[in-house]
Amino acid sequence: MASFLSEDMGSQTPVGSRASASEHEGGFESVAAAVATELRASLGKVLDCIPGNLSRPLDIAAALSIDMNLAWKICNLVGAADPFAGLQMLPGDSAMKTFLKAAAAAGVERGALAGLESALSRYRRLTADHAGSRLVLDSLLGHIATSGATRAELTARRNAFRAVSSLVGVQAEVQVVTYLFSPLADACPLPDPLSTQASIIRGFIGLCRLRPDLSWIIGTGRRVNNTTAESSASTSRPIDPVAAARYGGVPILPGRRTPRGCNEQLILRRVLSDGSVVDRVEPGPVGRQGEMTFFTGETLSPALLPVVDLHHSHLQLLASPHTPSESLVFDLLFHKHLPPLGPPELSLFSSLGGVNAGNADPRDCISLALCESLEPRGIGLSGLRLEESSDYLETLEDVCTRLRIDPAKLETWRVRIKFPPVPCSVMVQRRMLW
Repeated sequence: MASFLSEDMGSQTPVGSRASASEHEGGFESVAAAVATELRASLGKVLDCIPGNLSRPLDIAAALSIDMNLAWKICNLVGAADPFAGLQMLPGDSAMKTFLKAAAAAGVERGALAGLESALSRYRRLTADHAGSRLVLDSLLGHIATSGATRAELTARRNAFRAVSSLVGVQAEVQVVTYLFSPLADACPLPDPLSTQASIIRGFIGLCRLRPDLSWIIGTGRRVNNTTAESSASTSRPIDPVAAARYGGVPILPGRRTPRGCNEQLILRRVLSDGSVVDRVEPGPVGRQGEMTFFTGETLSPALLPVVDLHHSHLQLLASPHTPSESLVFDLLFHKHLPPLGPPELSLFSSLGGVNAGNADPRDCISLALCESLEPRGIGLSGLRLEESSDYLETLEDVCTRLRIDPAKLETWRVRIKFPPVPCSVMVQRRMLW
């Protein structure tokens, strides 16, 4: 297995027994399904007892003289295609008391109201026995719901982004991680793993501090293969050596424009005792007045190694963000003259707990729900434009020019992760077929 770790510095516990986890979830799911069925049936019976055709929230609100939002939740709970998603729409205790009182005033028979009260009591037992709070229960339901899961996941990620960026004092509009694999010589007669190079481009669009004293680590890199782990300081070369020298070793890519908001005093590199490097943004102006857009670029060679172990025959590419960002854009570019590789496979892992996805069997890592997919973007660079900034595409064009790579020979893929749940690892694997 050859892995490339792209780290935005700032960690995964082994997953427990599959059998015990499955049994636990199955118990909760069966109880929750029974509660959802009972609640929906009892609510439906109450609505059936009210005169008129109450098929819409507007009709329910008018017939019972209740708030439109309450009527909407009642209607959607009863009619939801997914019972677990419907259960998440149950109004709170105070709102349900209002509904019961209004239903009684509208002449609903006591037996129907008693049935609903019994279902609500069972729902409260479900909450106490399996969750402890409504917030935790909704999270449990969200993991087994088949509809609305994507929306719920993105809402949770957005809330986490806001909380973490406020706590640490930094955020970015977009973080970019890009891998470009190519032969050392464009006209290589036969694809040879040892005659390959990987260009790794990292950067931020709209990185800004939320407090003036902030010093933030923007990244470090480490290359890992089957037998050794070497720091990027000893194996990588800056794509633009002149710019890197000006920035104290940070491999800045000025491209056609000077990086916005950056100068030699604001981005610094430190080499640690183990040979790894830390690149850091120093304190400076806050908010939009101190906004920074920049990219770094390094090359590694050889990028691919001979397969010596069939059990470790995947090329693993990772983006491991630790900076709160509205989006992580992860791009992959592969030259058509490379040794053969299998189709790319996408995974998302949490970095909490201590297990690094680049050094462990993915089965031992905490997988996260993926709302996104890896999309082919065609041949060449045109499919890799970013709406947030034209600087990125210009930087890719400049990299290809410097490395004498013909963009027309590049196959490209992209995944955009909205509000990546930092810290995490986005992994793309391709089987090495040589």
